[in-house]
Amino acid sequence: SGGPSIDEVVGEDVEEIVITFDKNIDLDTGMDIANYSVSGGVEVISAEVDGKDVILTTEGLKNKTKYTVKATNIKSTDGVTKKTTSDTFTSKYDLAAPKIDGDVDVQTNQRIVVTFNEKVTEGSASDLANYAIRVDETDGAELEILEIKYITTGDFKHKRVELITEPMEKREDYKLSVSNIADKRKVANVMTRAATKTFKGIAEDTKAPVFADATVLSPTKILVKFTDDSRIDEDSALDLNNYTLESLDVEAADKIESKNGLFRALLTVE
Repeated sequence: SGGPSIDEVVGEDVEEIVITFDKNIDLDTGMDIANYSVSGGVEVISAEVDGKDVILTTEGLKNKTKYTVKATNIKSTDGVTKKTTSDTFTSKYDLAAPKIDGDVDVQTNQRIVVTFNEKVTEGSASDLANYAIRVDETDGAELEILEIKYITTGDFKHKRVELITEPMEKREDYKLSVSNIADKRKVANVMTRAATKTFKGIAEDTKAPVFADATVLSPTKILVKFTDDSRIDEDSALDLNNYTLESLDVEAADKIESKNGLFRALLTVE
């Protein structure tokens, strides 16, 4: 197949252009600023590679202006070079504060997940002072938030947090309030007004995980699947001492998929 082509270009931040290619980009050619040019006299100061994305730091980029960006001699991680690829875009700075995206995901009676519509800073998203949960009634009692986990991997990295709370009451209506969350723009946009979402408490999960399936992929590889009403503990699911196979030794267990209610692991046997 051919070398990497530009899929999309956006200019949503001050002096920053994000180029998305259709392939993962080689670090050496992707970070070489000599391989990029922008119309209108805009100078490229630096280039950062993140998978298929290249983030250009510029000098002279104006808001609400049409530009053409050209990339030359960019190589994909599979070693194929594209001589020239270009695209046009209109810069439009993001001036909006983050928002809560969708409903609160109630995963257990002590864990909820909140997703934002854009990447937010770890400092603001991990600050307990920026969150409050109360029973959804006048002068409702507070539900204490014990811990916040800022998600840094997967499809929702930097957009999602997990809140660990004291135990909720089953079927109780709660209201979450979130404020002072900042996005990752160079001039940060901040939630100055509290955003609220309501959700319903669920009962404590008292059931053990279920060993749902095992699929033999090869003489030395077995794919196992567990299901549960909540998240399965990764350490126990990957502990070799928890597996017994007749006449075979399990040499390794690697995580394939882990999400609320499902865990899949690949076992390597002798």
